Amino acid sequence: MNQFFVEALDTREHPIKKAKMKIQAEYITALTYVVEKTISEANYHQAEIKKYVAERLRLYRNQLFADISITNVNEKTETSCLSAFAKPWRTKYRFMLVCDVALILLDESLVLRATEIIKERLSAKRQVEVEQVASLLQNKQEVEKKYLPTLPLLNQYRANKDFLSKDEKRIIVTANMSAGKSTLINALVGKPIARTSQEVCTGNVCYLFNKAYEDNNIHLSTQGLNLSATADDLHDYDWNGQISIASYFTGITSDIPRLCIIDTPGVDAALYKEHSRRAHDALLHDNYDAILYVVSPNRLGTDAEKKTLTMGGSKPKERKDNLRSQQAR
Repeated sequence: MNQFFVEALDTREHPIKKAKMKIQAEYITALTYVVEKTISEANYHQAEIKKYVAERLRLYRNQLFADISITNVNEKTETSCLSAFAKPWRTKYRFMLVCDVALILLDESLVLRATEIIKERLSAKRQVEVEQVASLLQNKQEVEKKYLPTLPLLNQYRANKDFLSKDEKRIIVTANMSAGKSTLINALVGKPIARTSQEVCTGNVCYLFNKAYEDNNIHLSTQGLNLSATADDLHDYDWNGQISIASYFTGITSDIPRLCIIDTPGVDAALYKEHSRRAHDALLHDNYDAILYVVSPNRLGTDAEKKTLTMGGSKPKERKDNLRSQQAR
């Protein structure tokens, strides 16, 4: 999964909230300008990356600057807002700007280019300070007193980078229909992000990704992208196409592992043959490290259960051979 999708971003205690409205308006305008100019200059034609950057900016606007009106901002206004942060009394906001740009762009090379854009309107002394903040993003050096206002943002960026550097462990969960698979997943995750119902509630493979820390945001990717999904969004999305959800898993240890839980449809959905096929395809072709099979105590030893347990747990080629053998019978 794209690293942007699993990135955590907690805006609840962002220091910009304490700034005057004029500064906030200049801040979001300058932030938008630097991010969009960086993407444009980097010739990023990848629609996927542009989509995530745009959605991350939207998240900032909605959660931090909802009361700020920014419409039809031209380049002159944007650059003048950026220049405003060259003033000595705007120092802490200048440092915060570097960190927020980094949290939106995430990619180290893009962050470096964005830093250069910010430096273009600064004196030599302030350019060095901005470079030091950018350096603090990429290492775990002790933060000097003058950079302390940025510490919460620095720590978020560092936590995301550390998390993304870990190997991802993937667990596929399968069961007969209505065995309690999604209920178990929600218990493991620590919050209700997988659909649960007495009826068929998993019609396609759904990928559930852990995040580095709790940011109070749930990411949902289906036909579109939503980085602040509500309970209604998680209940009403369309099953067509791949479904991905990212959220902090609260039910795990303090040493946060990078996990992907693969939720599959019931393997015995007699009225929904396509659902069973999708579950079997995931078991045969997807990459995973372990299988978690949920046993339904009142339906033990069904043909669908035996077929699923036979094809799972082997190497990909062996899984395919098992399925071909079963289909030939």
